[in-house]
Amino acid sequence: MSVLKYKSPETGEWIKTSSVKVLDADQGGETVPSASSRSEQLTASGYPDYVTPEVMDIVERVGSVRGEDSIVFIAMSDNHYTADQVLNFYDKETEASTLQANQAAKVLSYLLKPDFFAHLGDVATGASSTTPDMLKSQIEGFVPYFREARSDLPVFICIGNHDAGIYYHDTQSDGAVHTLSGDYLYRNFTAHSESGDTVVGGEENGGYCYRDFPEKKLRVIMLNTSEKIVAAQSDQCTYGAQRVWLANALLDLNSKADAVEWGFIILCHYPADYGGTMPLSELLRAYVEGESFNITDPSGGYFVGDGTDETVDFLGNNGAKFIAQFHGHVHNFKTDKLYSYATGAGVQYDAHRVCIPNGQFNRENYYTTVGSYPDIDFSEDVSYPKTANTADGTSFVVNVINPSEEKIYSFCYGAGYDRVIGFGAAVYYSVASKLSNVTSSNGSKSVESGKPYTATLTPAEGFSFKSVTVTMDGKDITAAAYKNGTVSISAVTGNIVITAKAQATPNFTNLVPLSINKDGSDFNVDGDGYDNGTYVNSSGTIGTLKGSTTTGFIPVTPGAKVIRVAGEGLSIDTVYTRISSYDKDFKLIANSPYGYWGIQHSDGSYYQGKLIKEDSTLFTLELQKVSILASGSYLRVCTTGDGGELIVTVDEEISYG
Repeated sequence: MSVLKYKSPETGEWIKTSSVKVLDADQGGETVPSASSRSEQLTASGYPDYVTPEVMDIVERVGSVRGEDSIVFIAMSDNHYTADQVLNFYDKETEASTLQANQAAKVLSYLLKPDFFAHLGDVATGASSTTPDMLKSQIEGFVPYFREARSDLPVFICIGNHDAGIYYHDTQSDGAVHTLSGDYLYRNFTAHSESGDTVVGGEENGGYCYRDFPEKKLRVIMLNTSEKIVAAQSDQCTYGAQRVWLANALLDLNSKADAVEWGFIILCHYPADYGGTMPLSELLRAYVEGESFNITDPSGGYFVGDGTDETVDFLGNNGAKFIAQFHGHVHNFKTDKLYSYATGAGVQYDAHRVCIPNGQFNRENYYTTVGSYPDIDFSEDVSYPKTANTADGTSFVVNVINPSEEKIYSFCYGAGYDRVIGFGAAVYYSVASKLSNVTSSNGSKSVESGKPYTATLTPAEGFSFKSVTVTMDGKDITAAAYKNGTVSISAVTGNIVITAKAQATPNFTNLVPLSINKDGSDFNVDGDGYDNGTYVNSSGTIGTLKGSTTTGFIPVTPGAKVIRVAGEGLSIDTVYTRISSYDKDFKLIANSPYGYWGIQHSDGSYYQGKLIKEDSTLFTLELQKVSILASGSYLRVCTTGDGGELIVTVDEEISYG
């Protein structure tokens, strides 16, 4: 294999891959530090400070489910590395997302010691303006990232449609093949997974292979679902010869004396039931259901075939468990059973596909495509966009396969969420708890579909609940599922996320929840005592303003002197942050509202107050003419932010604990 040059993610310098320092002690490198010391060294090593807590959180979550028979692997997909190509929808944030993913994965490789590392394809950009030389620079700039983690870590790198150059050759009109050669793709993708334990096939078009992990009784099979792009310029397809190779790999696995104790997974870029890949799914269905199956790939037509016509028989030869197909391409977290389309309609069978999210910054973890079949859905309802300069600037996962449980735990680094996939008869959903100064009585990471879930939330001593939300399948179910510290769901139908925050017990009375309407009823249009998306206008009535929040009428004792406004995430808008005062008949009192931007007039004659600096408040207003509230009974406060965080007190300091 030729020596490649690439830009080091550590130094930014162009170096040869052969000169990359290996950090494994048994290969002459430095001693691998402990988890705690490694965590402390991350920031000092030049890694962003937000990488450390996310990495250590992943380590903790993996440790909570990892057992002696667990199979652990890091999986990425769809980074769309650009190298030096400039595109209007890819920028330096794209390179930053790739760099962060590499940094985090590198440390996780040391701390978790996974069984292998997988990339599910589209390491490169491969856009319509990408030349073969550009595509080479993208591939050669990205692939060494995998080898920096640990030299002894098995690596599987699948070929994606962007890697094979589908969008480049589609723009050509001369009929020639403009993609990279299969030999080149083989050397830069499949060859990375070669070892004495690897069986390789398909070298002509980029290759596919399998590798056994006998101590885990697992066969990892990597396929090339973009195989025909190289030779025939047709997308999302496998030649018949590759499917015959896969069938023989499955028959070989089942020839083992202890085959029923083994399992296998499939790694590739496209879902097996996506479009032109459907013949692959039909083959897998035949394996799962123990049938005889005819593998065909007719010559001619759009999906130019190789003339394969061969029958394989899985009857009595399907004892090894098909755990799941892991794929990329659709840029989300979709998990589902695979579909067959042999009868002209999508029919699920007992095998699962698991999508690996995209790591590229400028593509959200959400994709609306339904592939080539209208009744097979590959999309999700919730989007998980990236955020620059945070751990959410990228996305990848650490998968833990627990054969004894028949579960896959998929833990997300960055933007997205954790999943639990049952690959036995039962379907499981994940439970994620994001707790701040709160503990839960239920430590379960998953719950079986249709079963109840209950948890008691308890704030830390000296703390009280600030907020609690419960979502299931991406939908807010707090009102139905939470009451007085108890989460109770009668039948679980999707992934659960419980978010609870507690703060030190306040030494004040927040008047926002006490605000009312003119008829004396509670004011709670969008929450408890506030209305988001509104403000108080100059006449004292309510107007519409995105991003602002307004209280109802807050009862105030005549003679009040100091009004304090505070709240996490709130800010001051110099035009629309206001306090209005009203008499007992809810009539606006003269010289009100007080606009924040002008309440420091030297004589206090118009806005009736002056600001006092206090660290605990957003602002503190000392009334200069107390008589303005002598006959009045109410205040209304508006500011920028979420009213759920708004605190208003009158003649009370804001302190906790």
